[in-house]
Amino acid sequence: SPSTATFGPSHAGILTLTNGVIFRTTKLTTLSISESTGIGYGQAQVNTAPLSTFRFRVTGLPATLTAGTAASMTAEALTPVGTRYTWYQGTVRSTSTDGRASLPADTTFTLADAGIRTFANAVVLKTAGTQSVTVEDQASLQDGVKMTGTQSGIAVLAEAPSGSGGQPAVDHFVVE
Repeated sequence: SPSTATFGPSHAGILTLTNGVIFRTTKLTTLSISESTGIGYGQAQVNTAPLSTFRFRVTGLPATLTAGTAASMTAEALTPVGTRYTWYQGTVRSTSTDGRASLPADTTFTLADAGIRTFANAVVLKTAGTQSVTVEDQASLQDGVKMTGTQSGIAVLAEAPSGSGGQPAVDHFVVE
């Protein structure tokens, strides 16, 4: 939608609109810029990437952890070219291949997050085996695909029996 920016003497003819243009279609689009008196005018054609190439990078979980141990993860929204999507404002849900996992509640990113959030000690995987954690935007993009990202290959080790001090439980013994 059209917006207005005012040039001042300090701009020396150059004004940068940070995050000022967001294209919501995946086609060749014309961007027009004009000056309020109608004297100056310019156009540029921009070929936008499919929205489905926006994604999350999920990192921070250790490659190996013990079941029941709290761990932190970071979700970073990325543009189609792999740079941080600093103006991302959406609600994300975390899921896991571990059906017993304790995960962060649905979270809404704000402009203050600048496209990245760390969930400190908010992930607890509880089932031994190889697990993954996925972050997914709750709104579908224009092309019907959701923005997602996964950290996979997390080796979850069985939890030591309680009270064992990390030692294997002894279920019987023989006295002679």
